[in-house]
Amino acid sequence: LRILRWQTMKRSSTTAASSSKRPASAVANEACMQIKSLKGTIPMPKVGFGTYRFKNGGAQRATLEALKAGYRLVDTAYCYGGEKTEGEVGLALKSSANPVPRSDLFITTKHWRAFHGYEETLQCLDKSLKRLDLDYVDLYLMHWPGPAYTVMGKSKAVMEASPEGPFVYAKKGHERQNLKALRAETWRAMEDSLRAGKCRAIGVSNFTVAHLEALKQTA
Repeated sequence: LRILRWQTMKRSSTTAASSSKRPASAVANEACMQIKSLKGTIPMPKVGFGTYRFKNGGAQRATLEALKAGYRLVDTAYCYGGEKTEGEVGLALKSSANPVPRSDLFITTKHWRAFHGYEETLQCLDKSLKRLDLDYVDLYLMHWPGPAYTVMGKSKAVMEASPEGPFVYAKKGHERQNLKALRAETWRAMEDSLRAGKCRAIGVSNFTVAHLEALKQTA
């Protein structure tokens, strides 16, 4: 089992401005970390551009400027920006103003917890690839161990009063007793997607040690 726990590194506007003064090749050639995949070891830039919390087309503009400044790793997710950010990143990548060929980029996106399960995960990745207008991503992460919830705003009082805690709001099928098996099926679909060439590496984020140990039992 190869599990990567990774968090996007975001630079401040000041740092981004200073990067823009350096040749793009200098930033692109910064040291990479080597990550292990089921298909071998691949290089991943240590510094990346995150696209969380962009709104109203901001992700497209910012991603394009980041690429011009020398960033080569772009991190996004299925759920970012009300499910609009992946599409905006895709527009930036395909823009005639983008100076970077696909082969020089490292694109990360993340599975959304509403799609836990084998077939659901395959569908989630296909939707992400369509939005990004890519044949593959370099890294595909299981964003959250789950569950998906039926409401946006969860009442602390209700959760504290219920023996199920936050699972009182869990989507049908995502009950506490079902999640271990669901995550195993999600990971199996990610492994098959890697073998199919839809991603170059797979991993997880926001997992505890207990989540990792449970996944190791079936991966």
